Amino acid sequence: MPFCKLFIAVLLLVSSQWAAASYRIGVTIARVDDNFMT
Repeated sequence: MPFCKLFIAVLLLVSSQWAAASYRIGVTIARVDDNFMT
């Protein structure tokens, strides 16, 4: 089923982008916490 493969590919793409965005937000929050701590 090509449609099923396309759906899975889109799902993986969206989830990977969401994971990268959440990782960047986490790193930014960690840097802000470090700046406030010091």
